[in-house]
Amino acid sequence: AYNYGIQRCPSYQLAYDATTTHTVIDNNGDMVYDVYASTSADLPAGSPVLCVPNELILSSSAAMDELRTHDMDQAEKILNSLNAEGELRQYYLMVKILVEYEKGMESVWFPWLNSLPRYFTNAASMTPFCCLCLPSLMRKLAVKERGNMSRLSVSSIKLIPFLNEDTKYDVNLCEWVYQIVHTRAFEAPDGDMKI
Repeated sequence: AYNYGIQRCPSYQLAYDATTTHTVIDNNGDMVYDVYASTSADLPAGSPVLCVPNELILSSSAAMDELRTHDMDQAEKILNSLNAEGELRQYYLMVKILVEYEKGMESVWFPWLNSLPRYFTNAASMTPFCCLCLPSLMRKLAVKERGNMSRLSVSSIKLIPFLNEDTKYDVNLCEWVYQIVHTRAFEAPDGDMKI
């Protein structure tokens, strides 16, 4: 990360608590711990401990500037027809992540993408049976979120001309990208969605 201009204070470190009760076993049988940022020195309140260059922050406005061309008109028409035009910023973040995913190890974001979770336990990840087990209001919200994921990840991604066919039709990959954007992105004060 430091090769890309990320700066940190000298006392910054990543740490984990091996005694935590929230450890899980990954698919390889290895223990996965909750990792957190800490400093080994007292710092004044409000002191920056990590500085990430702007060009390493994924933003919806930058993704739209880069990827929004006339070739994307069909995909945007699908979003509009599905009443998902309010999700356009998240959609372009998803497309940007898919473009970077296709680059593989050549992508600046590869180490970050590779570190992201592959398993989610939220409303969008619930099966139809799980939704049936929920109280009515929760069921309604979960079904709505699942529908949103379907509209943004499956229905419209296949219309993006510059993505590989394998990427466009990989439902699990498209749903993973949806989860990444919807669990990691935040709205900045300027209205931009950033990760």
